[in-house]
Amino acid sequence: MLFESGLEMHPTIADWVDQLALLSDPRWLPMRLEVRTQRCGRAMAGALSLPPVSTTADAASAWGGEHAIVVDEPLETTWIRVDELSQLKRVLEVCHALMVPIQLVGAQGERVCLEEGSAPSFMPEPGFQYRLDGEPVRLLKVEPEGLRVRQVWSKGPRIFEEKIFEKEGLVVRRYERAASHLRCRISARVGQWLDAKSFFRDPDATCGPESLMAELERHGIPPAEPLLRFEEVLGGLVAYDEVDPARVPCNETRLGIYRVLKERLGFDDDDAEDSRFLEAAGWPVVYCQSRRLTLGGKFLGSMHLYVGDSGEIFLYRHEIDDLVLVSDDAVKCLEKWAVEWQASGVMLSGSPVELSADVAAALADELGLQRIDEASDGASEHWLSEDVWLRRVLRLRAGAPAAMVTSLSTRLSSQLVKIVRIAQRLAPGARIVVRSVGGVQPYYALKDAGFDVELV
Repeated sequence: MLFESGLEMHPTIADWVDQLALLSDPRWLPMRLEVRTQRCGRAMAGALSLPPVSTTADAASAWGGEHAIVVDEPLETTWIRVDELSQLKRVLEVCHALMVPIQLVGAQGERVCLEEGSAPSFMPEPGFQYRLDGEPVRLLKVEPEGLRVRQVWSKGPRIFEEKIFEKEGLVVRRYERAASHLRCRISARVGQWLDAKSFFRDPDATCGPESLMAELERHGIPPAEPLLRFEEVLGGLVAYDEVDPARVPCNETRLGIYRVLKERLGFDDDDAEDSRFLEAAGWPVVYCQSRRLTLGGKFLGSMHLYVGDSGEIFLYRHEIDDLVLVSDDAVKCLEKWAVEWQASGVMLSGSPVELSADVAAALADELGLQRIDEASDGASEHWLSEDVWLRRVLRLRAGAPAAMVTSLSTRLSSQLVKIVRIAQRLAPGARIVVRSVGGVQPYYALKDAGFDVELV
């Protein structure tokens, strides 16, 4: 058996067989760590407690164990491979202690210099990928910060891990699927939505109740029980709008009160400035009609999530100054977002039609629609079929009492016209509004049918 350089690995047949068996083991990851200026295998193996592979210890050039293998090549080179990314940090710590220059060599031969005091000499562009366990691993995002570089990678359709290159070495943080973390609390619909949108949970961006209470008190926020429940369900959840490196910047969703308080970066927009709904009270708190709201994260980049002391969850869009009461429960919040995702296929140009009358339940009875109980509460109720999405929504109004309205989306214009005629019979004189968030096709469909309709 030969080294990559072409030289013999070991002169004896027995050693050759032992080394061949270990080196061909499929459990090793495709990348390796490499020291190119000196042979330090024996010292590395001693620090990692790896036994020699050779039958004669004095002649050893390879050492291996359960999680790592170290090999000395004749041409002043030592390389190390591991079975898990978590083992890389341990190897890097050993290299730093031995004061040897180290490089990370990727599956395609790309090299990253990890010497102290230098930034990575190779950094692939978003879109770079290799295969691991039969699935493509793709680089989604690169964030350089001086000598520190952060990468976000996906594996298959989901976010996989984060790599942070620092002068001290490489730190790898692997995340768990959000659907797996929440599987005992959510419906199958929510699990499908979380996976489809590549939601994962970053355990370093959330905490337990005691740590959150301490952090809240440090910021002068009473640690109300609903805030702790919100963190328990949504804390540490992260996603991108699309797992697509061509989208720059990605619309990140980052949820959790603990993350907001600890990171602050990216969460310090002044939502209360010139808002009809919110009143400033010192970051990260605002007031809405005497209700104290604490910032709970970002949703799809431009929207902020707020949590009230009684558990109400609000979604605020700063650019249009719009505040929506989503739910008073974090799990129901997920259920509603999942229904909206599922309903996106039946929305005509993505724009809902809103009637200023509380006729959603009666309209659902007329149409034979089933209420989705797990996604319904006092803030909104949902009915969904293959062609119709119907909602009963508590609409917040600046300077006026909140009011229940009926929101309607259909797949076809003809269906929309027919259902709006039924709604007008149930509530004569109700104001009809098209919210043009996704297009104006519903507006013209109703206008052409003779309806008095407004576009906002």
